[in-house]
Amino acid sequence: CRYFVRHHSEALTPKPVNDVYAEFIQQRTKAGLSGRYIEDLRYMLGAFSKGFVCDINQITPDQVELWLDALGLSARSHNNHLRGLNTFFNFAKVRKYLSKEFDPLEGVLRKKEKAGRVTVFNEKELALLLDNASKKHPDYLASLVLGAFAGFRQSEIGRLSWEDIERIPGFVEAEASKTKTQRRRLVEIKPVLAKWLALCPRKSLMVWPHSTPSLNEVRAENAEQVKVKWQ
Repeated sequence: CRYFVRHHSEALTPKPVNDVYAEFIQQRTKAGLSGRYIEDLRYMLGAFSKGFVCDINQITPDQVELWLDALGLSARSHNNHLRGLNTFFNFAKVRKYLSKEFDPLEGVLRKKEKAGRVTVFNEKELALLLDNASKKHPDYLASLVLGAFAGFRQSEIGRLSWEDIERIPGFVEAEASKTKTQRRRLVEIKPVLAKWLALCPRKSLMVWPHSTPSLNEVRAENAEQVKVKWQ
């Protein structure tokens, strides 16, 4: 029955996953969506398109679930991937590459996200993290120091631009749209933060120039390399 729905319920155009992915990214880019959002989609769906070398209407929920489980994602990342895939499949349905009556995510459950804990490092641990980041993960250094010395959450750091740091001398200004509380934040740049920010490379308009999921990966890798536990 599912096979019939996937292939015969309406006139569908067979299309490889990778081709649908390319069209999807092109359409989202033309729509003027943010660079950070597009980068996140590339990160998640690019890997998905490489993992499924077949037409998009050949994919089953069991295959999607196995692919997600193999990634070993946190609950939040798992749910973010599900949202990205849902948007991707809906695009395919509009383009008639996938039947509107078939859901490739049927039965693939969201995971319960735990309330985040504030991680506090002692002086030695922070010194190790900073030293390692400056040597091995320079793109990550600004994100680390903004969290350590200005109290910004990782989700907020992912939205900050260098303009937010330079707009008001001596302060980081985070607009309401970039904060968890949806309120504008003005955080003083203390001398120690200013010192570290001066050492940070600027390869993009954004403080973190890559995708949001990759920020999680680098943060974990940096901590693991110096044997510091990140809660």
